[in-house]
Amino acid sequence: MVSHIYYLQTAIPLSDVKSAVHALLAETRKNKISGLVFFASCPNDGYPFILQCIKDVVYEEVGRSVLVTLVPELLVSSASLCVEVYEVEDAARRISGVYDSIHYQCIEDDTQVLVEIEGIPSSDFTQAVSIQSKEIFDKLQRLLYELGFEVSDIVRQWNYIGSITGYRETIQNYQAYNDARSLFYQDVQWCYGYPAATGIGAHFNGIIVGGIALKNKVGKEGGIYALNNPLQIAAHAYSSEVLVDSNRNALKTTPKFERAKLVEFAGDWYCFISGTASIRGEKSTNALSPQQQARQTIENIRYLISKENLKRHACPAVSLDLCNLRVYIKDKAFYEEIRSIVEAEFPDVPAVYLVTDICRTELLVEMEGICICRQKN
Repeated sequence: MVSHIYYLQTAIPLSDVKSAVHALLAETRKNKISGLVFFASCPNDGYPFILQCIKDVVYEEVGRSVLVTLVPELLVSSASLCVEVYEVEDAARRISGVYDSIHYQCIEDDTQVLVEIEGIPSSDFTQAVSIQSKEIFDKLQRLLYELGFEVSDIVRQWNYIGSITGYRETIQNYQAYNDARSLFYQDVQWCYGYPAATGIGAHFNGIIVGGIALKNKVGKEGGIYALNNPLQIAAHAYSSEVLVDSNRNALKTTPKFERAKLVEFAGDWYCFISGTASIRGEKSTNALSPQQQARQTIENIRYLISKENLKRHACPAVSLDLCNLRVYIKDKAFYEEIRSIVEAEFPDVPAVYLVTDICRTELLVEMEGICICRQKN
């Protein structure tokens, strides 16, 4: 899967986006790159052009097999463009392909098959969230079926939703997305639980979905665990009280994700930590303090990946250490105080700080990350 994740930034303006991408790639080990997630502020009508410029440079310098995603997010620094770099040690074992203009990478061993899928943007940002979501989910489903996967094989999903807490007509955008996701998931059996997931705002009117799917071959059992947190109610079990819609009679569906997903692949263990915020039970807490919210979010993450919690879920007693962290901040004014808390708790973990809306208006910070354990204890 992935062996190393790190972040690079450049102040070269997006008006010269190709030069900015060249500058970032010059600092990487190109022969080890499997995926690149770019973060930049870009207008709705400029998104397709900027994404294509980025891909042109990446394909020229690194190769067409690299997965490229562009997420419209504001950076807290003076940088105009940031990239999250995914490196692997097994690039030669990967099979890359394109289906319906979507790039993917497959890797398999004797017992499992894994596919990583770059972010799929909707084609028309002016459409309703339900229509954009269905378009993306239809593409994702066709790709998975083409590669021999089921929708229920998804173990990690990233959901970037423009104006996530805003409304189109009477429906909140995040609730509309959750309803569309529930329809996408409803016809399959989730034997290993729902995916780990992040549902986060983005600075445009569109939607982007990317993910990872993993399946066992015949004869292989287990190795995939859904992790919940006893400090929090599972998101897919939320009551209607915390689901938002201006229509009291509307049928509101829950966010379908697990707090984390622990998976074994090729002898190593990976833990995908879902977007995590200052929620206890199903209620937001410390609503007025960014510092308290940051500390409680970290407490939630630490317990989620603790050996005590792994034991609760009958998981192997692996040691899980973060190898990267995305920190989403609602207001740039909170950056310094949140960064100081994060760096004190995780001084050696590469992190990126992005300014965006979070799925509840009272939440000021959200965090996600990936843990890798290369040796079972």
